[in-house]
Amino acid sequence: MKNKIITMTCPSGARVVLEKDENAPYVVFVFNVFKGAGAETPENFGVAHLLEHMIFKSNKKYNKFEVYEQMDALGGRTNASTSTDITSYNLRCLRESFEGCAEIFGQMLSNPLFLEDELEDEKNVVVEEISGHFDDPAQTAFDGMHLAMMSNFVPYAHRVSGTKEDVQKLTSNDLRAFMDKHYVGKNITFSVVGNIDLEELSNILHQHFGKYFDNKSLGEVEKEPASITPQNQIVAISRDTKQVELFIGFEGPNAKEDDGFTAIIFNRIFGLDDSSRLYANLRTKLGFVYNIYSVHYPYYEFGYTMVEAGVSPQNLEKAKNEIFKNLNDIAENGVTDEEIARARLTYKTQRAFNKDNRISVCRNNAEDDYLYGHIFTNEEVNAKLDAITKEDIQKFAQKLLRSRIAICACGPNIKEEQLKINVCQQDSEK
Repeated sequence: MKNKIITMTCPSGARVVLEKDENAPYVVFVFNVFKGAGAETPENFGVAHLLEHMIFKSNKKYNKFEVYEQMDALGGRTNASTSTDITSYNLRCLRESFEGCAEIFGQMLSNPLFLEDELEDEKNVVVEEISGHFDDPAQTAFDGMHLAMMSNFVPYAHRVSGTKEDVQKLTSNDLRAFMDKHYVGKNITFSVVGNIDLEELSNILHQHFGKYFDNKSLGEVEKEPASITPQNQIVAISRDTKQVELFIGFEGPNAKEDDGFTAIIFNRIFGLDDSSRLYANLRTKLGFVYNIYSVHYPYYEFGYTMVEAGVSPQNLEKAKNEIFKNLNDIAENGVTDEEIARARLTYKTQRAFNKDNRISVCRNNAEDDYLYGHIFTNEEVNAKLDAITKEDIQKFAQKLLRSRIAICACGPNIKEEQLKINVCQQDSEK
């Protein structure tokens, strides 16, 4: 039996997206705030992520130990994540435990205390998390490429977690100010999958999330996104490692643009699948990369296609040139019908398996509703995929080669000069 999706707008302006699954013995509930690190300013970088951590500490009804004890007593599980565009909190529990778990969850999100001692302790936790990222050469190289790509788009041009210095200067007032400004009706979607009726769900949200469900609020005034000045960026990070982590970014469509599905199919052909051009040529045929793939990141106001390669220092130049060679080949000669057919099928298969991840389903439903005003059905997605032609893929590759490019490598004795050749060649071809 096909699940029924029901949506409604709350008195506050928040949205409810309910996918009713009559066979589910559980309820998955995701509280989505469609503001993340991209809503920060240089004065409060890192606040969205630190706030997400502090939600799990003491609130007006439960202290930080009781939060976990009471949730465990009901068999509930909670987690959260922060990205550039969204802060997402999730709850999973059995159907019969949902109202009890929702009460605890509602206290956490509606009445956090931000106690000073707990805030200082959690700052230390986040600083350790940041240190762990810097210990990872791949994460370091990704950050370098991402920040270079976003360097002229101020809202996105910083790490989600901020720097250690950013985190240490944040105060409880910073957390409250960010929450008061951005955790408002129109930015929030309650997304649920489970065997529950809309009327019962609405009553639970009214009772335990009334601050977000009922209170009318105009919220923040939306501002125009910062403009992007096209320019190429190169970042070389020297580090004593055995392998070089190489990241290349090409500006592409954001989450709201029509080319999004073309980007999905292009990347499965170019570098995401095991039969892709990059994997087949650089890994299987030539054998001089340890790993290589490409993927598209469609942020809400910006997007890019990214290539990652793990390669020995002596093969860095070869890998870099081969990546551009393969991209140029698609731009000049296109792709085959067989490649498009494989890419469509592998994406449809992945999407089908992703339906088993109910937290992902909740988030995807909420994002579809927030960005496009409705939830895409399988039939709609398949129709968009099936409409993509060889010409669309070729034109997409051509756009990437004309786009803004950022390249970052992290490894032993890396110099900017090692990374310039293809970017400079790109400039001369424009």
